[in-house]
Amino acid sequence: MNEPASALAGWLVTYLLHSTLLCAVAWLVDGLRLLRPPAAREYLWRAALIGALVTTTAQGTGLVERAPFATLRATPRTITGNTAPLSPRPAPAAATTGLPAPTSSTVATATSPFPVAPPAVPAPRAALGRLGAGLAARWPGWLTLLWLAGAGLAALRLLLLGWLVRRELADRAPADVALTGEFASLCAAHGVATPALSVAPALAGPVSLPNGEIVVPPWAITFLAARQRRAMLAHELAHQMRRDPLWRVLALGLEAGLWLQPFNRLARRRLANLAELEADAWAARSVGDPRALVECLAECAGRLDVNRAALFGAALATESPLSERVDRLLKGMHMQVRGITWPIRFGVIASLVAALFLLPGCRVGDLRADNSRISTRVSISDDGESSVTVRRAAYSLHMESSGKATFAADESDLATLEPSAMFTLTENLAGVKHAYTVKTDRAGALSRAYARDDRVMPMDAAATQWLASALPRMFRDSGLDAEARVARLLARGGPALVLTEVDLAGSDHAKAIYLGRLFDTATLDAAETGCALATAAGIGSDYELAELLITIAPRLLPNAVAQAAWLAAAARIGSDYDLRRTLGAAFEQDADDAGFAAALVALSAEHLDSDFELRSVLEMIAPRATDPALAAAYLAAVRRLDSDFERSTALTTLFDKARLDTTNLRSALDATAGLGSDFEKRTVLVALAGRVAADPVLNRRYREVARAMSDFERGTALQALDDAMGF
Repeated sequence: MNEPASALAGWLVTYLLHSTLLCAVAWLVDGLRLLRPPAAREYLWRAALIGALVTTTAQGTGLVERAPFATLRATPRTITGNTAPLSPRPAPAAATTGLPAPTSSTVATATSPFPVAPPAVPAPRAALGRLGAGLAARWPGWLTLLWLAGAGLAALRLLLLGWLVRRELADRAPADVALTGEFASLCAAHGVATPALSVAPALAGPVSLPNGEIVVPPWAITFLAARQRRAMLAHELAHQMRRDPLWRVLALGLEAGLWLQPFNRLARRRLANLAELEADAWAARSVGDPRALVECLAECAGRLDVNRAALFGAALATESPLSERVDRLLKGMHMQVRGITWPIRFGVIASLVAALFLLPGCRVGDLRADNSRISTRVSISDDGESSVTVRRAAYSLHMESSGKATFAADESDLATLEPSAMFTLTENLAGVKHAYTVKTDRAGALSRAYARDDRVMPMDAAATQWLASALPRMFRDSGLDAEARVARLLARGGPALVLTEVDLAGSDHAKAIYLGRLFDTATLDAAETGCALATAAGIGSDYELAELLITIAPRLLPNAVAQAAWLAAAARIGSDYDLRRTLGAAFEQDADDAGFAAALVALSAEHLDSDFELRSVLEMIAPRATDPALAAAYLAAVRRLDSDFERSTALTTLFDKARLDTTNLRSALDATAGLGSDFEKRTVLVALAGRVAADPVLNRRYREVARAMSDFERGTALQALDDAMGF
């Protein structure tokens, strides 16, 4: 799948979700009149319209991290590429482990009627499944193409309408002296600059344009009385003061560019209506004659026709409900000046901040169709009660235990169960329902019962064989009893058997907990460590993989071979936040190894997209950057920072924490030259001045970098250099 298309599709789906939720809230609050002042409702709609862009972009670029429950995950992440272990891992022999060697599809014997994998799918259904999987893999690209095509057509339509508006208004002329004088006196009375005023025969009603101009029709001069004209001009002046035409253009642009979201059209209409109410109220207060404005509205309504100019600007007579506007003016509601109070502003802003972290988002890779999707729920209480529920396509398993249970070494059955307790295991596999129940009396004696398709059956060989395969399936999918199970697996087949079970585990949590217990309890050689870490790279959950790597870091990082394998596994973490904290934990464990620290910096620069997270890693490593190789890696990573602030902060932190040689000081000056902000560039240069003053080559390069800045910033930087040189 094309990565840019995937990123765009993921952003778009997240935007559609965020904008729908935010606009729905605005629509509900507006419709129920939970906020009475039109200004407050307008503020809410604007926040919803712009807020969806902010929350979507902030989450998509990694500026903020969603709450753990706020990411839509339909399936575990699929890892692509070469995920083979670092060295071949032989399957445990049946004679040693008591189990048949696993294959890619089953861990039972070839004659077992209870395979772990679902039964073979008929050819037609398998072909349909492959077709569905192919369609699912291509949908991000198709969605992106559909969106871009629609946005292109909508933009062309908008440009065409804009061109037609310019042509219709091409014959407008400046207003006569009398009307201009009336308008100038109105503006002077309110202490505002007088916008351009013109007359256009093509217009049916007055319009405020985005360029700051007000255009009126000729009939407004001929048929309206002076008091009515003054009210009309006050209304249009209010639109210009509020910048309503610019908001109208912005809303039109969002509606065209993000045409898949119908709520944007609703938001644009509601903002236009509320803007008319606010402009009416200001004009009525301004002229002190609301009836004059009502009469002007009536005159405009009688002459209203299709007007393209009103689409881009703010018009006196629009699609806003005329009856509501007249009613508010005649009832004197324009005198109730109720703006946006601080609780409303604070509530809206706080809601958007919360939405940054809590609104769910979409990752395209998580929405690929996958028939192996698994849903697992595990509950364990302090008193020994436990439950496990596993669901996936054509398969389900449920276990309940009212007391602590232990299992046989070969996991073929329960070994013990607390007195007066009950254990039940129900599994629907290959269309057959199996149920196994174990009860204990007060002395702890076990009694067993088995049912197949709700019919009680004897515990014959088939039932015993099913149970011996069902219990491992339960463990693999849930991670239940991981500590004891890893000990059993090690006793039967050593680390190789544990890694085989990790490969077969159905959940990322189970994989991570098995590997963690393996590193805790077994002494692994270099080859086994490499295999284990290569297996860890197959964990799809960024959180689970990060937690595992952080946990095992103290035991692995002093070993050079383990370091390389650990870094390769860390590179599979997709979340910037999880990768940053993983690399930070590694550096804390092995801070004295400059070569390893340089590898951490290189990995950070390659895989961290968030400037904030990359800078955070660099700040941890800065105190050790006295080593030239590490300093060089640090400065190479600094060039990956697009944000001027983050790059400036990373450079000044390096200068504060470490001393650099001549080569790295030159590299630091080159990185400073790439800053776009003169302020940030000056900040870095001032911090460097004392280090380069005595070296003629570095001194000259310093002045070259400063030459491109503004006069003030350049003067400050050069003065710092002169001071360092003793001038």
